[in-house]
Amino acid sequence: MVRGAVAFLLSSLVVFGTVAGAGGWMYRNLTEAGAYTVWALLFIILSNLLLSKAFRVPIKSFAGLFTAAFIAYTLGWCAAWFASPNRTGEIVATILGPLLMAATVVVGCSAKGQIIPVSLALVTGHTVGYFLGSLLHDALGPKIGMVLWGVAYGLGFGAGMGYAASSLLKSKHDSSQLALASRPGSS
Repeated sequence: MVRGAVAFLLSSLVVFGTVAGAGGWMYRNLTEAGAYTVWALLFIILSNLLLSKAFRVPIKSFAGLFTAAFIAYTLGWCAAWFASPNRTGEIVATILGPLLMAATVVVGCSAKGQIIPVSLALVTGHTVGYFLGSLLHDALGPKIGMVLWGVAYGLGFGAGMGYAASSLLKSKHDSSQLALASRPGSS
């Protein structure tokens, strides 16, 4: 959980740093959707590199699934936010995005029995990090507040990712041990 939090924190600091430093320019020149696309790509590239190392998984086996999961998250989050760009949209987005990520990862790992713990970890970590960051942003202003939003978001969502990965890896380990133990002559 800690490795996931630290790895995603680093990605988040870069992304939220660009929001704080260049967000206005990006909104004016790329549109809101274009800016969100760039930030999603930054998250995908950086997180693939950092999380694969944190979870000790080869990037070749990690990148495809994480990229698909993060795209699902982004599409869900953005759909909710663009449909309702207010607090209600944020609440729906903080639930819908992580649920889509959880579903993608669980299906991709063939671990349907892990849907509840993975969903709870991702939704909880994301929601706590997102809204704590929002409070910091509102209290401290657009520049430092945005960077601290990135810290809270990165630690929260990253911790959720770390717990989810741990749960999935443990599930895979337990099921492979069960398969070995059930072989004839393995007692």
